[in-house]
Amino acid sequence: MVRRIFVCLALLGLVLVFRPAAAQPVAHRPAEQILTGKDWETGTFTDVVPTTDGLQPSKVVATYTTAPTTAPRPFTHLLLRWNVTLPVSATVAWQGRVSSDGQRWTDWVVLDENHDLMDKNDADGTRYAGPSYAGVARWWQLRATFTTAPNGEQPLLHLLAVNTVDGRNVVLGQSAPDAPRQETTNAVSRPPFVSRSAWGGSEVEANSVPADYYPANHLVVHHTADPNNFVGSEDSWADRVRAIWAFHTYSTNGGRGWGDIGYNWIVDPNGVIYEGRRGSSENDRDAVAFHDTANSGSVGVVMIGTFANVAPSTNQQTALVNILAWKADQRDIDPWGRSYY
Repeated sequence: MVRRIFVCLALLGLVLVFRPAAAQPVAHRPAEQILTGKDWETGTFTDVVPTTDGLQPSKVVATYTTAPTTAPRPFTHLLLRWNVTLPVSATVAWQGRVSSDGQRWTDWVVLDENHDLMDKNDADGTRYAGPSYAGVARWWQLRATFTTAPNGEQPLLHLLAVNTVDGRNVVLGQSAPDAPRQETTNAVSRPPFVSRSAWGGSEVEANSVPADYYPANHLVVHHTADPNNFVGSEDSWADRVRAIWAFHTYSTNGGRGWGDIGYNWIVDPNGVIYEGRRGSSENDRDAVAFHDTANSGSVGVVMIGTFANVAPSTNQQTALVNILAWKADQRDIDPWGRSYY
């Protein structure tokens, strides 16, 4: 039997950095702020014209900058959702910056589009960027750069939703450990991993939907496209795991509404494996994740970091091999009899 491994690298945005403030006891539920209609008028226009349907450039290249905006509560990660009519070869590109006090700001950084967050149920023209690490901030500001297509057709931005979440190590009812810990198992072939209760605590356990199951016959590998090392005062890879879970899980206030984290497994640069969607660690069946829009039959693994030009760390590669070997062992098949697509 041929073991098929589908490898797709999905971009999850770049980094926003700011010196953090003291931790606040908040739940990992995203907050969403939407700009549309007359909301655009608070920003700054450079060769962009507001219309009844949204923002449209008046020149080949034009920009719109939002007003500095206070988030409902402190946040460590930021995710964008926007709706746009986009002719072929026209573009709308995003940059962002953050602040803890509305006075001192980070540099502007690019926020790349994230295709992992796309969903077949989304309205036409819906796109995403992030999650992007922001240190600990309270203010955000965004800039859209519009580029008209060579044939003169122009993009039209209808809506922007800014979603923020605090991914720090505080959850309702129970705190997860500051440092990720590995949980050993009785199954020889299953690699050690950080359990959902260890990295997410009671909030993850109480707010994730039950899993569906379907036999897996291939592995899909993503990367998060964020920094390969800690940034600023960042000291826990689990913070990134919690932020991804929050954005994937909740159906209101900025979430995707998938009911749980989209990936079956997350691997940090040290090679530590984190249990993803509920049921993923079971030995006798495969939980269906949402890493590829409810792709039944696959196991989804995301590597923390950016690997467009460099390879994952040796520890990450070893962890990936161990996951593959374990899943292959469940069915007594050769994991190396593989095809690449």
